[in-house]
Amino acid sequence: MVLVLMSVLAVLINTLILGALTDQSFTDYLTENYQIHLGQIESDLKSALSTDNYSIKQLQLDFETHLQEPIIAIRLFDTKGNLIISVRDNANDNPIRPDRMMGNKMMDYMMGSAGEETDNIKIEIDGRTVGYLEVVRYSSIENTFTGRLFKLNLWRNSLIAIGVVVVLALLLGLFVSKKTSKALIRTASQAQNIDLDETVDVSLSRISEIRTIQERLLELERRLKLKQLGRKQVMDEIVHQVRTPMTILKNHIEGFEDGIVEQTHENFEICHNQIEHITSILSDMDKMLEIGSRDLIVNLETIDLSHLIEKVIKGISLQFKNKNIAIEVKGAGKLMVATDELLMSQVMYNLLTNAYKFTESGGLVRVEYSVAEDEVWIVVSDTGCGIAKRDLEKLYDAYFRGENALKSSGQGLGLYVVKENLARLDAEIMVQSSQGEGTIFTIRHPLNRHVV
Repeated sequence: MVLVLMSVLAVLINTLILGALTDQSFTDYLTENYQIHLGQIESDLKSALSTDNYSIKQLQLDFETHLQEPIIAIRLFDTKGNLIISVRDNANDNPIRPDRMMGNKMMDYMMGSAGEETDNIKIEIDGRTVGYLEVVRYSSIENTFTGRLFKLNLWRNSLIAIGVVVVLALLLGLFVSKKTSKALIRTASQAQNIDLDETVDVSLSRISEIRTIQERLLELERRLKLKQLGRKQVMDEIVHQVRTPMTILKNHIEGFEDGIVEQTHENFEICHNQIEHITSILSDMDKMLEIGSRDLIVNLETIDLSHLIEKVIKGISLQFKNKNIAIEVKGAGKLMVATDELLMSQVMYNLLTNAYKFTESGGLVRVEYSVAEDEVWIVVSDTGCGIAKRDLEKLYDAYFRGENALKSSGQGLGLYVVKENLARLDAEIMVQSSQGEGTIFTIRHPLNRHVV
């Protein structure tokens, strides 16, 4: 509709401007032509009247040759006012009616009535008046037959042009709107699919503005998926971290009920420590979901590493005992380290839980720690089934489960959490393993260096 209105408006403006300019040019032409004819008539008349044997008929024929628009009639009077000669263009008295040409009453209205004006000229020869000349002419170009016919054709052609332009504008408008609407429908479907968390498959539009919106929606979808994936991963980490202390609590409570575990202060302290562990994890859950686990603040404090390892081992010792797996600790006694107790406890729980899973009954798990220059080395080794060489490269990837891990329960997040926690502590981990020969994890942790 906009295209049609603009096109019609353009044609109308063009018609008005063209008509006005042409009218002015034609008026100037007729005025100049009229002055030329008027001068010739007066000159010829003076020449004829200066002799006594002039011919009335010849003058009448001469006058008739000057009956050209805008001149309608020419009359000659003697000095007493008697009419001598009168000629008129009878063709212009009853011009061709436009309604006969086009059958259009509006055009007949446009013709109007012919407005006439008369110019009176006194003919003098040698200072003596010999007669009076009257020249009747159209008052304006609108009253001339040629002018009216020109405007008639101009409006008729303008109407034809408007019709052609409207048809072309409609066709072009339909084509453009159809193309645009298809792109907009696809874009709306794309936005709806993103809102419903469905697969988005859209071909980019050739219209630059719509293509920009589609590209921004695709980028938004990618960011949303990354955020959702990140939140899922954080939730899985939280569940994974809670599972170990929950298992320890469950085993101890069942042991208390069955009388296998004595209700001693030490065992109650183990349960209390696991509850604190769970509380610490859940208290950080909101922050972890909001900003991601990697961006959480590391709470550095100086702790006794031997005490931390002892507390972790006490928590899982019942599981090892039930599976008949020996666990040994070898270290230099009390060792003060600047670290985050919660993160480091999670690292040890995950490494020891992994060793427990993949070590058969009768096996051995050993924890060793020592100081080398400004680093603390913690080595966790087992006599389990080992890790396939092809799995070592992806060992720390989230949700990755190696060939041996497929035979046991889990999500493949334990070693991922270990790697992430150590990275936040500015520490690193290395692994040595072969199938059937056990596994050795070595942690290199700064002794007193501040974590950036």
